[in-house]
Amino acid sequence: MKLYGACVGTRNIGPMIKFYTDVFGYGPVIDGPDCRFLDAQLILFDLAYMGDADARSSYIALVYRVDDVDAEFARLSELNLASGPPTDKPWGVRSFTVDDPDGNVVSFFTPLR
Repeated sequence: MKLYGACVGTRNIGPMIKFYTDVFGYGPVIDGPDCRFLDAQLILFDLAYMGDADARSSYIALVYRVDDVDAEFARLSELNLASGPPTDKPWGVRSFTVDDPDGNVVSFFTPLR
């Protein structure tokens, strides 16, 4: 089984689109309530279309393997999106995380081997 992509429901669609546009370096394909970042296999869904004002979006973590985690950190730092620098983890990766506007964790890593 292979994960096709992740769908994140949000009530904060504008800032979420901007954040992920900056992270991925391209904008989404917008189809009604869906904003699809095709190459990153991510869909943002505007919860306002569901009609339930009290529904919350779920909190998730997205994990992306990148060729050079330090270069990715530098790029996101220039966009004021990254905080702490990459660190080597005992399980064999170098990684860092950022939070999207809804507080979901987005992790970027490169294997150490």
